[in-house]
Amino acid sequence: MLKHLLPVILVSLSFSAYSDAETQTDWSSGPGEAGPVLQWLGAFSLGSGIDITQSGLMELGTSVVSFDINIVSDDFGTFGITAPGDFDGDGDIDIICDDMGQWKFALFENLDGVGTQWQKHELFDMPWIPNKYSDVIDLDMDGDLDLLTATGPYFTYWENLDGTGLNWGQHTISDIYGDAKQILAVDIDGDGDNDVLGCDNQVNQIITCWENLDGIGHQWEEHLISDSSSIWPMDLEIADIDNDGDVDFFIATKSGIVFTGWYENLGSWTWRLHTIFYPYDDLSSIATADFNGDGDMDVAIAKYDKLRVYENLDGLGGSWEWVALPLPLYPDYIVGRLISNDVDNDGDTDIVTSAYKAPPGGGTDILAIYENLDGCGCQWRVHLINTAIETARFNALADINNDGYIDFLLAEPSPSISWFDVIGPADTGWVQSSILDVVGYPQWDSISWLSTEPTGTDVSFLLRSSNDSDDMGEWCDTIFDPVNLDGYIDSTHRYIQYRVCMTTEDENSSPILEEISLVWSNMGIEGAENTLELAISASPNPSLNGVSITVPSWTNENAEILVFDISGKLVRVVADRLGDTFLWDCRDSSGNEIPTGTYIIRCVSGERSASTRLVKL
Repeated sequence: MLKHLLPVILVSLSFSAYSDAETQTDWSSGPGEAGPVLQWLGAFSLGSGIDITQSGLMELGTSVVSFDINIVSDDFGTFGITAPGDFDGDGDIDIICDDMGQWKFALFENLDGVGTQWQKHELFDMPWIPNKYSDVIDLDMDGDLDLLTATGPYFTYWENLDGTGLNWGQHTISDIYGDAKQILAVDIDGDGDNDVLGCDNQVNQIITCWENLDGIGHQWEEHLISDSSSIWPMDLEIADIDNDGDVDFFIATKSGIVFTGWYENLGSWTWRLHTIFYPYDDLSSIATADFNGDGDMDVAIAKYDKLRVYENLDGLGGSWEWVALPLPLYPDYIVGRLISNDVDNDGDTDIVTSAYKAPPGGGTDILAIYENLDGCGCQWRVHLINTAIETARFNALADINNDGYIDFLLAEPSPSISWFDVIGPADTGWVQSSILDVVGYPQWDSISWLSTEPTGTDVSFLLRSSNDSDDMGEWCDTIFDPVNLDGYIDSTHRYIQYRVCMTTEDENSSPILEEISLVWSNMGIEGAENTLELAISASPNPSLNGVSITVPSWTNENAEILVFDISGKLVRVVADRLGDTFLWDCRDSSGNEIPTGTYIIRCVSGERSASTRLVKL
């Protein structure tokens, strides 16, 4: 079923009125822009369970959806690393987490098996802060799960002594380096026990491994792989990259010579470095899996706002071809840690990551699930889940509630450990718009939208309005069809916000929203000025380093010129005026030259406003 735009309804009052409208047709810039904004461009405030990868369309995320956050602890876990595993052997997932504020590790026992009731057991003190990484494995192969940590100079093996998760033995693998970054357990030499691979990336910039001499992790011998300052390790991922049956590993580096590559295991604790590509600065994370299902190991690589999957073409790690995943989805956001897993249970490997706001600015963090659509790693769909928590970091995956779907574990800067429940195909989704400022004194007229709604699906809207953008009040009753807004919201509020809700009864069908429009009449006192049209122009356009903005001569002295980027964020309020012309040097409010791209220039004069677009070269 298609829903088309309603005709504009003009209101006749004792004031002169001119109609205005705002339409949003794109959401691909993603969440994070709360507003107020003067135009809806490509961004919005919050959202969940929706797919915005196609510019000009919004639809349900048809594979996964995350529900309300579940709290494990609200008094422990400051910037902690969460390590999930069945530490007490009762068949469900428990969590070990560290707390930098308390210098402690604690076990959170999953009492009911579904992650709603937890009991905290304080285990042992941290030998150093921070803990950069935890790995869960049965290192001594006695049938229970042990723990590896990377804290300060300490690479440590914590032995689960009795299988209850409550009694632990501490075994220091190494304490001679400055700042342990990562620690991973794997059988490197093929003798049947677990060895350890690790790196230090602050003081010594080393990559090294330790041989498990006694098979139970009490005696170790180090074999240094690299101590070169040109190889500054940021992330390691274990994989048999050349398909020869032994353990190799991928590496992402950050140094004067930045590259991603892999170390080939030549046997007898010797290695050969292979470069996949360089330079590629500011690498943040890698994840490995057979993304294209051809039997060999590929690698996903994150660099701030970019994400690529490199395919192992020859199965030997000698030839690589990359596919760019659909980024950026959110302006000024940085991609965090990558983890690969079959999140939607369809037999191929997906990617989960978090994204956080680059400083300055902060803001709520986003979880992103990259769904491997074709099973070949060439087509991907992004599902965004806004945590509504500042600087939360997801750092582990586990089926916390034993429902067959992988869930997300998070730790926050304030003491809190929590998890998001992933429950399979999405049947609901929503987006909350940025707050729109219409500036004048509006008489709200109508809401209308253009959508495709197959049988069993629906698109509906909620609205709220206010004269205080910090207190938008309550949502109105649900609007299922385009209507006149009389009785839904106050007719004279200057700020307005919508929330679109999408539902489906069939996981194979999704409603699609193409645009939403609000129409209003701006009410002004009668007079000659109100009979004149407000129109502005910018010249030269495109512009290299400066622009003149011409406004009508009748605009009052309080006329303002505001410049927004394409996401709707305010870049500059232009104050320099000579008669009918405002002069702008193409710099932002901090004095920095703006990047190339498209910008919106908006003039506000009294109760009227007008806009024009500028292309900055």
